[in-house]
Amino acid sequence: MRDAVAERILAVRAVGGGLQALGLTFTSSSDAPLEVTIPAAVLFSADAPTVTSMIVVSARVVTIGPRATAQASVDAASANMRSSTPASNNTFTLGGPAPQPLAAIVGLPDFARETFRVRQFAVWTVTERPPRDGYLSLGTVGAGSGPSADEISRIRHLFELAGLPIDQYASLG
Repeated sequence: MRDAVAERILAVRAVGGGLQALGLTFTSSSDAPLEVTIPAAVLFSADAPTVTSMIVVSARVVTIGPRATAQASVDAASANMRSSTPASNNTFTLGGPAPQPLAAIVGLPDFARETFRVRQFAVWTVTERPPRDGYLSLGTVGAGSGPSADEISRIRHLFELAGLPIDQYASLG
């Protein structure tokens, strides 16, 4: 995807979809069909400074016809715990790959099988390094919570699988 964008044969427009997804629109200027891979651990930077950046949490392949437009939704997670949740009127710019600790977690097969909450709290553990009681609540309005003891245990397991040092993350100690 990044190469096609750099070569200007593909344009990508991203819009918010809450904390769990991004909507992508691809426009091809190629005379041939394109098979575009959106890899896990790609960052999309919010164009509005108060909105969270997003990280793709599972790879997706999209086929685009010659000189055509295609749309796709990708599973994503918020990279910034204290920034605003993306709405459908928020746009994003394709950024670079995620830093190594985050890419290591997101790239795990076990990560892809986890619940949204575990994935989101794991991402925030890397990007924000909150204390155990420092996570924002996830859930429905007025009924959310931080990670449970079981969720922290599952996050710790992901960090161990990724080879990340548990002692550098206060909430996992």
